Amino acid sequence: MMEPLGSGARDARIWGPNYWISIQDYRPVSASEIKPYFTSLAEREYKLGARNFYVEVDATKKDQIQEWFELGFGLQHVSALLTVFAPEYIPAAVTIRRPTISDIPAIAILEQSLSLHQNESPVFSQLKADSIEDIEQEWSEDINNPELFTFIAELNGEVVGLAYGCSTEKSRLHSEVMRPENSATLAFCAVLPDFRGQGIGKAIASSVIDDLYKNGFETIVTDWRATNQLSSVTWPKLGFTPTLFRLHRAL
Repeated sequence: MMEPLGSGARDARIWGPNYWISIQDYRPVSASEIKPYFTSLAEREYKLGARNFYVEVDATKKDQIQEWFELGFGLQHVSALLTVFAPEYIPAAVTIRRPTISDIPAIAILEQSLSLHQNESPVFSQLKADSIEDIEQEWSEDINNPELFTFIAELNGEVVGLAYGCSTEKSRLHSEVMRPENSATLAFCAVLPDFRGQGIGKAIASSVIDDLYKNGFETIVTDWRATNQLSSVTWPKLGFTPTLFRLHRAL
């Protein structure tokens, strides 16, 4: 039996007592390797205190995914590459523009709104939202950051949407297969609750993606919680194809 490998533990305040198996750590030759591999690994790590196991799997390997499902894992997170892109139609009453310092209070509300949305059903993320004051402080430093490609959506004079991207080199979230050379990440997109479902999210994300391409990035990546229904519906429609799944099992 092969020796269990893995990335080890990450911050328990975020992930609980945990153990990670990143895709660069483990690429089984066949799906039949998975059950004995995890049985040995879990026996060892459970004794050391791990109660949450995370594994990254190639989203195209359906036979491997099924093996993990039969071990009690569930789909938690999706990472995707943009494979087909056509700029999205902007609703007639919506203005999409770059933000200014005066937009920071509205931006802070939008950024916090996404965290609050993820705390609710059916996502139930345990990550707590930052305070408005902390978010405003961050944006006061980043509003003119040339490494952020940021747009806001305005409707009838009210800022109702925010999206931004950056070089994938700046992101700490992605494993190696999601870090192609000269790639950028669609890092954030949020629309105020009362304005969702009107095409604003797709339009503002499309503006960010278009800007990233115009600035020389060749590949765009993004990720989302599988239980976030807004993202799970919107990003594939925008042309993103799942490439990597993060699965989770809690003991």
